[in-house]
Amino acid sequence: MRIAFWKRRAMAAERIIVAASILAENMAADEPAVVAALVARGFSPGEAHRLVAFLPLAFSQPIVEEFGATIAPKISIRTAEGGSIVATLVRQPEYVGALALAREHRRSGRMDQEIYKAIVNSSAEIDALSNALNAGAELSGAVLAAALVGHACSAYVIR
Repeated sequence: MRIAFWKRRAMAAERIIVAASILAENMAADEPAVVAALVARGFSPGEAHRLVAFLPLAFSQPIVEEFGATIAPKISIRTAEGGSIVATLVRQPEYVGALALAREHRRSGRMDQEIYKAIVNSSAEIDALSNALNAGAELSGAVLAAALVGHACSAYVIR
């Protein structure tokens, strides 16, 4: 039996839970400080940047799906030079692990709910979902496209 490459590369749930607690503790900090906090706890710089970028997106995805919408499978990321690159979400081990954990948490309460909620509430996708619902939009079949505004993660995404 062959296992899809992204399932082999998913970050373990235990590491995602540690990262989520660090992100939740540092919500008021800027991105470099959060990355530094993750690195200080044993995450590589690449893992830290990808966790900061993709954890809120992955944690919010099950909620978006509960409203009948989906998140596009690719994400646009600005580069330091002012251009952009496109990355596939399922190639990011942190995203894949975080999405699996989020789905498990929604079913069975796998992690601390307050930490999960703090991460979800920081998600641009939840803001977009909320704005659309407040405007009376029908979300069934909608697709949300994600983009990273800052360029710090561009050197670390897996393409």
